[in-house]
This record gives sequence, structure tokens and C-alpha cells, in this order.
Amino acid sequence: MIKHHSKRDSGATGEDRDLYVGILGMGHIGKQLLLTLLEKTAIKPSHIKISSRRPESAVEFVQRGIECFFDNRRLAAWADVLFLCCLPSHLPKICADLHSHLPKHCLVYSFTSAVPIARLEWLLGHSFIVKPQYDFVACNSADVWLSHWQVSMALKDPLLVEASCPLAMSGGISLDLKWICAVLYSLLNICTSASVGSSEALSLINSLFQANWPHTVEINTQSYISSSYSSSLAADEPFPWITLTDTQTKKTPLFCFLSSSKSTQLCISAAYKSLLELSALYRAMDRLEATSELQSRLSSLSFSSFPGIASKECEDRPLDRLQNTDLSQSLSLSNSQANMDGTTEDSRQQSEGNEDAPAKPALGEGTEENNTAGSCQLSGEIKTQMPPLQPPTTWTSAALKELKAKLRMEKDNVVTVYRGDIMTVHVPTVPEAKKVCWEFATDGYDIGFGIYFDWSPITNRSITIHISESSDDEDEEEEPEGPVTNGDVEKGSKTTTNSNLAEILPVYRQDSHLSVNGGSHEFPGEGTYLIKFDNSYSLWRNKTLYYRVYYSA
Repeated sequence: MIKHHSKRDSGATGEDRDLYVGILGMGHIGKQLLLTLLEKTAIKPSHIKISSRRPESAVEFVQRGIECFFDNRRLAAWADVLFLCCLPSHLPKICADLHSHLPKHCLVYSFTSAVPIARLEWLLGHSFIVKPQYDFVACNSADVWLSHWQVSMALKDPLLVEASCPLAMSGGISLDLKWICAVLYSLLNICTSASVGSSEALSLINSLFQANWPHTVEINTQSYISSSYSSSLAADEPFPWITLTDTQTKKTPLFCFLSSSKSTQLCISAAYKSLLELSALYRAMDRLEATSELQSRLSSLSFSSFPGIASKECEDRPLDRLQNTDLSQSLSLSNSQANMDGTTEDSRQQSEGNEDAPAKPALGEGTEENNTAGSCQLSGEIKTQMPPLQPPTTWTSAALKELKAKLRMEKDNVVTVYRGDIMTVHVPTVPEAKKVCWEFATDGYDIGFGIYFDWSPITNRSITIHISESSDDEDEEEEPEGPVTNGDVEKGSKTTTNSNLAEILPVYRQDSHLSVNGGSHEFPGEGTYLIKFDNSYSLWRNKTLYYRVYYSA
């Protein structure tokens, strides 16, 4: 159990309490971090809070007891450790919001890439920051990182535990030694903020390693601070506050000590592995305790405790309890077929309530309301049945230079699709035309391209552009407009989240830097085309896109 010795709250007694963890951002990184904290640590869900511009995206975690809201300052004022899980493009605005509102004791851990620690300190007006810095080397075992897509599952794999171990290079990635120093100095600062004496603070930190490695070299006062200062530091006097940005940019006494002590490095690695093993044991014990409690409760219940299960109709017609999960089959049922599967009484009640509503198989006693609701739902689903779409006509051309030269002369036809972004062009159908046409090309690199059709009623006849971000973002784009792609867009689209959305051309990477890509599609009816230019798979490169979309009769 992680404890924090706090005196900050009004009326606090200075007693130990659990650590309070805040996560700013509920994109892919934020969700993976949250799952890992829930599954691999003993931190209670009630001691974790989230700030996101889309709190509804964390419903599954709210149901587990985690509070989610959109108030970055409130989160920072509450948290002992604040994780920044946002894109670099969002960082200036977030930092401006948090500037001068971060308590000195709040440890900020930044996952934001491409932003140096010194700039982060300046943006936040805060120096208690840890930012991981990785070293990369070529090796034959780098594929180990592709074996799991979820971090909490990956940390159960012995190979990945070994590869992710600090200072290890077995997977080709290693955390810089200065990151280790920053973590240890942050522990020292936590002790200082709680007014813990230097002797006790060293004892607490050394105890983290002593049980995991037989040849532990104890870290003493001179390992952390200069000899001149340590000689005058009393045992009951707290360590001075250490600026973490300095520990990650300069050679500190601790860095020199760890660099020369192989035994301590091995000890740190052993403590890391032991922590993961213990967390797995704790989770197993929690599950066992929960299972025992559930079994105890179930054993105290009799069959009469579940009166709805013993209804006469279910005993007489057990097959009526089964529902068809194939929507296409259930929609093709005629009213007479549905009535044959239901009881006469339920059918009569449905016809009295709505003569046009399709009947639904009875589920047992006391379900008349559910049957009526189900009938309405099926009726709505029938209305949203969509005719099959014809495939588009596509072509390529070698006239790259000509197209680019022409589009440079026109307004808004040359744009930058930033790394991690998806640009969606919304093109509503119009009575004056019969088809939509498109042409596009890029500079230097390929881009993902796909087309979808939204059958929803048209509310705006203008062509509009929407920019959304990949799952590594803070997950703050508008409601999903098209199929959710999983992984590289080379694999195509997976599923659609909008029931009115149909796929014309799944998103695939196109070699638009080598040739012009074009095509057309005849209107299938009234609706809106969603033409997507997808750069969500790119971690580093922005793409210059030349494009035009137009109607044709």
C-alpha cells in the first residue's frame, strides 16, 4: 500500500493516508495508465480522479468508483501525483490553466513527448516534475513489445517485465539513469514535505530495496547531497527541497553514485520486478476474498429469493427465453411469425397499444413494458435499414506536379494534416448533382484515405471540414463520425459506431506522394459523405495534402 504523510488539509492530523492520483487526459495513454493503476497497484479507485474535456468517455471507470470531471485546477489542487497524458499541441493551453495553481508538494509526471523538461518547468511555473527519457538501441528482441496491446496485460509477461525493467536493454529501450535519480529524489522531497527527518527518510527509501537484493548498498546522505551540506545535516532535520529539473539535466551526487554502483542498479531492477510480482499477488488475494464473499452470500439465498425465475410461462415454454441476436434475421420476421412466438395475451396488449408495431417474443411474466419498448426499438431499426452502396470509381494519375501547381493557386486546397490527426471533409448531397468527385496528392509521404456515407437527415448543405485526433490524444474529438480504426490504417476499418453510417471505401494508406489519387461515387440517396484523410498512424510526420472535392452532374 502506498501511503502519503499529509498535513496539507485543513484539520489534518498528520496521519498517514493513501496516495491521491490525478490523471489529466483520457486518451489512449490515459486509459492504459488508469487500467494499469487499477490492476497492478493497491491504490483504491476512490483515490484516483480524472480531468477530461469528455468525461463521458470514462463511463466504464466511473462505474468502478473513479470520479471524472473537467476541471484541471481542481484536479491539481487535490492530487499528490498528477499524470499529464496529453498531446504536445494541447500542452501550452493546459499549462497556462495550471500555472501558479500547482501545490509545491504535487509531483507532476509528464508523458508528453517532444517537450524538454526545462520548457515544461517554465510553462507550469513548477519544478517538481518527472519526465521519462528513453535510450534506444538496435536489437533482435524488439518484437517483444508487439506481443500485447494492453499495458496491464503486458506487465504479466515475464519477457516484457524484463524488457521494461529500468536500466535494462533486453528490449532495445532503456530509461535514462537520470530518470532513476529523479524518482529517488522525488521520494526524498515527499519525505521533506511531510517533515520527515533525514535519517528516517533514508531508512524508508532503503527499505524499498533491502528485501529484494542480498547485496544492497545502502544509500546514505552523501549519496544525495554534497559532502559539505550532509556533514551539517542533523538526523532529525529534513533534507533540503531538491529541484527535480536539475536532477534530470545535471550530474548530481546520486547520479555519480549510481553510475559507479552496479550492485545498486541491480537492486533497483530487482525491486521493480518484485513490485510487479507483489501487485499480482495482492490482486489475486483481492479476487479470492471477493469470490469467498460472493459464495457466502449466494449460499444464504434460497430458490424462493428469485421469484421471477420460476414463472409458469418460462417453465412451460423455455425456448421463449432465448432471443435472436442476428439483427438481420429478427428484422425479416413478419408480424405473423412474431405473433406465433409470443403469447396471445402479450400480442393482444401490443396490438392495442400500437397496431403498427411489430410483435416481439414474450420473455415471461411482467415484461409487457419491455415488449412495448422492444417493439419501438425494432420499429426504429427497420426505419434505419440502408440500401447497399455501389463501390466507388477510382483512378490514379502521374500528373502530380500539374495538380499541385493548380491547387496552390486555389484557396484552402493545400492543408497540413498533423501527425496523429484525421481530417474529415463532410460533403452533403445536393439536388443539382448526381455524384461526388475527389482528387488528392501529398508531398513526400503517403496518407490514409477512406469514404463513408451518413444517411442521417441533412441539416447543412455546406461542405465542412472537421479535424479529430488519434487515440493517443486526449480523446476530445466530436462524436465518432466513422469507423473506428484499430492500429495501423493499412489493416482497414473495423467497425462503425454510428448506425446510420455506411462504408464505401475503408481507410487504407495510399501512395499519394507517388501519384494523384482520384475517384467518384454516385449519390445513393440523400445524406452526407465523410471523406477522411487519416494521418493518425504517424508519430512524427505532418503531411502536406493537396486536395479538391467537387460535385458532378
